[in-house]
Order: sequence, then structure tokens, then C-alpha cells
Amino acid sequence: PASPGPAAAQPPPPISIAATWTYPYIYGFWERANTAIPAVEVTYEATNRSGIDEGARPMFVVVPALRNVRMAQTHPMVSSPNTLTLTLTSNFALLASDATTITIAGMAGGGGGGAPPPGG
Repeated sequence: PASPGPAAAQPPPPISIAATWTYPYIYGFWERANTAIPAVEVTYEATNRSGIDEGARPMFVVVPALRNVRMAQTHPMVSSPNTLTLTLTSNFALLASDATTITIAGMAGGGGGGAPPPGG
């Protein structure tokens, strides 16, 4: 099952697996017997996952972040139609198939009510 993982970034720990083999019959007698199976280090493919190098490593966790945010506009003139363009670069792959949602907040001071800014 999927695990939500920790809330902070962490490198993957070394992982090893050990086991005990339990079987009911030994030396002609019906009884339980246990044999320890020595620990073995887990191997894995250190491949890219979600745009993160070695992101496929078990328990390798990064904190999603924006690396670069740029904003531009099409027209600086008063009463002109204006389109704002945001360019975001993240430290992971933003895929449409993941249904990623980005919320933009804090765009204060834009004179959004149609009135020109003071002095304008």
C-alpha cells in the first residue's frame, strides 16, 4: 500500500532484509523448527522518478519546491488589455497526469478593480 512518507526531506537509509523459515517437520518428528535466513542488503534501481534523480530509491524523500518564478505582462499601458504570464520551475516534474494544482496568492497592489493606481 502507498505510504504518505515523512514531511521533511531525507536521504534513503540502507535497507536489508532478514527472515526466519518455519517448517513443521524435522528429523521424522512433527514439530515446529525454525531456520534463520541471514540478512541481505536490498538492491534497487536508482532511476529518475517524477523528474528527481534517484527518485525511485525506496524511502528517498524530497520537499517539493519552486526553483524559479518569473512574471511578465503583455502591455504596461493604462486601460490596455493585459495578460500576465507566470513561468514556474520546480525541483520535480509537474505532470498533467498527476492532476497537479498550483494556487497563486498574494497578488496585492495590482489595481485589480479597474481603477488606475494612485498617480496613474
